[in-house]
Amino acid sequence: LHGWTFSTQDTVTDHVSVCILAAAQSSEMDLVTANVGETVTLHCFYKENLALYFMWYKQTMGDNLQILSVFYKYNKNATFYHEFKGNTRFSVQSGEGMNHLKISDMQLSDSATYYCGNSYANQVEFGAGVILTVKGTTSEFTKKGNSN
Repeated sequence: LHGWTFSTQDTVTDHVSVCILAAAQSSEMDLVTANVGETVTLHCFYKENLALYFMWYKQTMGDNLQILSVFYKYNKNATFYHEFKGNTRFSVQSGEGMNHLKISDMQLSDSATYYCGNSYANQVEFGAGVILTVKGTTSEFTKKGNSN
């Protein structure tokens, strides 16, 4: 078990810092490669359990883990945080036993390790993670897109 501390800031709520325990669900990381401008769905499956909250986190090389989204089991929509809030490139496809992260119009800045997790009673269990590598340059994509 590892101890993690996360902070989230929302305009509606005060600054909250929560200490949680984390345990990896499996030890193998998936590797996903995409090109600038493509759409990618990162899959997260879970067995029916007591968890009420399902999250996605992003960690870029050398940076801290950052919460991306939280989905409450009994709501239809996920809540996004930080630079992901209001960013229509990011969406969560959720349902019974799944919490998938869809990223459209891939950017180089989307290259990172993504973790899905679920939470019950202030404990978070993480999946092994997905390493997402985005290739190409924005200018190359623009040239291809304008060549019609």
